[in-house]
Amino acid sequence: MKKTYLLLGFIIFLLLSSNFANAEEKTVKESLGLFDSLKSESELSISIPPTVYVDNLFKLEPGESYQIPLDIKYQITGPLSFLHEKILKNKNANIEISVESSVNWASATITPDKLEANITSNSQNVIIKPIVSISLSEDAYANEQCKIIIKAKIEKIKGPLNLFTYVLESENITSSIAVIVGYVPKINVEPDFTEKEIPPLNTTNIPINITNIGNGKSNVNIKLLNSSDHLNVSLPDSIILEVEESKQIIVKVKPDKKFNLEYLNISFTPSYYEEPNNQYYTGNPTNLSFILENDGSYKKESDFNSLDITIILICSIIIIIILGIFYLLKKKK
Repeated sequence: MKKTYLLLGFIIFLLLSSNFANAEEKTVKESLGLFDSLKSESELSISIPPTVYVDNLFKLEPGESYQIPLDIKYQITGPLSFLHEKILKNKNANIEISVESSVNWASATITPDKLEANITSNSQNVIIKPIVSISLSEDAYANEQCKIIIKAKIEKIKGPLNLFTYVLESENITSSIAVIVGYVPKINVEPDFTEKEIPPLNTTNIPINITNIGNGKSNVNIKLLNSSDHLNVSLPDSIILEVEESKQIIVKVKPDKKFNLEYLNISFTPSYYEEPNNQYYTGNPTNLSFILENDGSYKKESDFNSLDITIILICSIIIIIILGIFYLLKKKK
């Protein structure tokens, strides 16, 4: 340890002697600047593990909170850093760290916000891993982006008895986390009815209201899941909805005369309008089931017509019989 102090003192003496020998050409401020150049500087590296950071973006969903670990590496650099590391081996670097969001729909905190690191000139020294917590508000729109700014400040480090500063204070150390809002596929589907008696051979309209309650412009695919030989069904293939927009579709159903009781199943699947065929931007389908029953109107009409024919036939037979009787009676006379 004594040798280290002697070597350090000798180097400082030579540099200061050379500097002050030319005091007429240099100011005292410049001399002190050269003296500061002998001090080490703190260097901080902030990174995010690749397991949670994909394509340089961290995708979050609205209304959710996420915890992101940071890897922080600390070292001192400078011409005498190897000596300062030995002198300051019983000291720690004090690091203050904070986070802030660039937008109002995202908030962030970091824990802990005060860190300590061993003094080292080895860049592989990884210190404590703080956790950044990020929350997005419910009204964050799909694919919007922001940056969570990470700021760090490192205090200057003094040697034994705090008489001499060996490592300068470091400020304005910054890094950032790029955040993109994930798409939330969510719709509300409300039919006017799900059970109804309908007439055969006539078209019945089934109104269905669809509302986009997700966070992005959506394409809603509409699909008939089952079919019947006794039902002719027509419906739109899809509709496009802005956020919070509602639209009504009409499903047209026309049964044949043999229709009795049928079940109708329809699915509604939202997907992101910008990438409708991307499975990662497609939501789960909402299925509706309808029970449609013959109201009997065609059957009643058919029965009524059959009754008319039967009555006419009976009356005709009675008339023929009466006329025959009159004919026979008249013939006997």
